[in-house]
Amino acid sequence: FIRWPEGRLTGGRDVDQLSAHIDVLPTLAQLADLELPGSLDLDGVSLDEALLGNVEVLRDRTVLVHSQRVPVPIKWRKSAVMSERWRLVNQHELYDIKADPAQSSDVADDHPDVVKRLQNEYESWWTSLSTSFDHVVRIGVGSDQENPTKLSAHDWFVSDQSQSPWSQNHIRNGHIGNGHWEIDVQKPGDYRITLRRWPSSAPGPIEAISARVQVGDAVVESDLAESAESASFQVALDPGPTRLQTWLELPSGESRGAYYVSVERLSDD
Repeated sequence: FIRWPEGRLTGGRDVDQLSAHIDVLPTLAQLADLELPGSLDLDGVSLDEALLGNVEVLRDRTVLVHSQRVPVPIKWRKSAVMSERWRLVNQHELYDIKADPAQSSDVADDHPDVVKRLQNEYESWWTSLSTSFDHVVRIGVGSDQENPTKLSAHDWFVSDQSQSPWSQNHIRNGHIGNGHWEIDVQKPGDYRITLRRWPSSAPGPIEAISARVQVGDAVVESDLAESAESASFQVALDPGPTRLQTWLELPSGESRGAYYVSVERLSDD
């Protein structure tokens, strides 16, 4: 939903051309007349013309998506190559969205030329991404712009997907799993790290008898009352990239990570 009366975007209509989340940055930059760095290689395009009434500008576009959720991307994993008419799913399945919006009939055998064309587009896209596969995307903590920083278990780096509580049912049912966050400490200083089993917006008991935090080589731990809603630790952190991991020991003897963690810079060194 977009509304900007002063920019001639007043609503009252749908834009049915293919678009994606990757288009938000170039669109806002174009509408605000901002110049993006020339070295920035964007996957998205500006939707300004489509928003302002051009009903054909994006008709020939192809959008590529995949759902990885693994440390190192896997080629064709949970992928889709999308054009206005076609969807190529997981490399081999082809669906005619115009005729079959439910994607119930695979027509790859009937359109081998379309399959090949969309596969080639994926190959080019994959090559463009592959140079960044060894780049770890870290969450900044302790910046002036966002302090505290709130972390959730959805962003854990895990050894196995079974460790990841990726749905709200996992949180609700107390999924047993753990992983770490890759963080980048923006400023040196004293930090308060607060562990929760439930989000601070919907507090509840932490359901653990002890808690432990490790940031880099530093480890702190404490016993807890099961009725406690959180566990907080104060730690001195140096700037730079590091890992943060938590453990909550349950009365059953099992252990899981804290699903929600807040990292707050208290003071500068």
